[in-house]
Amino acid sequence: MAGQTRREHRLRDRTPRRASTRQRPKDADSPRRSQPAQRRSESSHPESARRPDQRPDQRRPDQGRPEPPRRWKKQPRKVYVRRRWTAIWLIVLFIVLFIRFCVPSEADRQLDQWREWAEEAERERQAYEAENPQVEPSMPVELAIPSAGMRGEFSQDVCRFEEGSVVPPTADRVCIFTSFDRPYTLPGTDARDIVVLAGNDVFAPLYNGADKRLAVNAGDDLYLRTEKSGDQWLRYQALDLHNPSPENLDSSPEIWGDGPLPGRLLTVVNPDGDASAPAIVGWQLMGSATSQEVNAFYPGR
Repeated sequence: MAGQTRREHRLRDRTPRRASTRQRPKDADSPRRSQPAQRRSESSHPESARRPDQRPDQRRPDQGRPEPPRRWKKQPRKVYVRRRWTAIWLIVLFIVLFIRFCVPSEADRQLDQWREWAEEAERERQAYEAENPQVEPSMPVELAIPSAGMRGEFSQDVCRFEEGSVVPPTADRVCIFTSFDRPYTLPGTDARDIVVLAGNDVFAPLYNGADKRLAVNAGDDLYLRTEKSGDQWLRYQALDLHNPSPENLDSSPEIWGDGPLPGRLLTVVNPDGDASAPAIVGWQLMGSATSQEVNAFYPGR
């Protein structure tokens, strides 16, 4: 049985096989025929014949990659326009503030100049006050006019006003004229109006009887010491000289002024004791001096 089976298999292998009636493709008839075609395809497409690692990097274009989700909701166009205008105005405001606070303007330069002038004026005022200390208004004690060689003391009583003239109580002393119905004040650095002094014999050196004129010239100095001036003397300078008529003595604006005249002092001279024809000198306060400076004009004292 087993031998019969082996014989059948042997016979089956020796039996020729029938050719298939199905036609093969031309390129598949023979491996030799396919080799030239394969070579032609490789020569016509050299890039495809290369290995994948030898081919150039040919990336495919992005084919509609999905957009990422928005973080914020899309706003209308007017919102973006408003934001742009807000940014523009903020930039303009920043530029204006920068120019205002960082770039000096003409007004700032003028303000700085005025500030410098004010500081300079303050320094001058302080220097003036250091050289000329303040003296409160008080009764005068002594008077000196070096150009006329005159020096005299004051009476304790004030001058009288009689028949339109200022009359001293005594001939050998100077007096000051004050009245409740007139604005005349006591001498001091802060005197608010005119100081009026009068004298007869003590003011005689101020008037030249032979020439009928005053012996004082504009620019001469007068020194006045008061009860509160201490070692300081108020220094006045002669400005104007007058010989008024008796009828115009009380109403001459060039002598008495039309309003308050702080720092002005008048000396009324009665030549030969005649109060009806006085000679008047107008003085202006210029500062102060020490007793040593005043005494230097009078070596014998």
